[in-house]
Amino acid sequence: MTTKECRTCSTKKPLDDYYNRKDAKDGKFSECKDCHNQRRNRWLKTDKGKAYRRRKSKERYDKKKHDEVWLEKRRAKDRAWYANNRDKKLASVKEYQQKKGPPKPRKKSLASFVAKNPSAWYNIIFSLFQLLEEIHANSSNEKVLERAVVLSDLMRYANFSTLQEFCEKCKDPRSSKTRKTKS
Repeated sequence: MTTKECRTCSTKKPLDDYYNRKDAKDGKFSECKDCHNQRRNRWLKTDKGKAYRRRKSKERYDKKKHDEVWLEKRRAKDRAWYANNRDKKLASVKEYQQKKGPPKPRKKSLASFVAKNPSAWYNIIFSLFQLLEEIHANSSNEKVLERAVVLSDLMRYANFSTLQEFCEKCKDPRSSKTRKTKS
């Protein structure tokens, strides 16, 4: 048997035009390579097919990224591309930055702030607890409630340098203790 009829397009084609399949009687798929590829390409355009392709691509990359030989080849290729296209790359970066505008300052993370300024962090926490005590004791005092609103806004946006400035206003410049505000 040198030819076979495709179940999809119903044309007789030589066995070389069919993919191999171990569990089939004749060892070939029942549809020709052309029909199989068309069906697969239609499926790959669906959401499930796209997810499958992304997952497989990620698996291949994850496997390769631990291979030092592949990594070194990739880095060499990237360096060579950059050397040949440096002006083009810099122009595209400049164009992007002009379109986007000046870079926004990054917010400080809590961990980095605490690590760099442990005493300032202690003063902030101390001021917060003191303010909470004041709020609890003097919930009718407008000034205390106003400070609480400002403090809650500062906490919401987690801008620690502004929070530190806010707490510095509560401190007495002559001592390291936080002074209590008069109600």
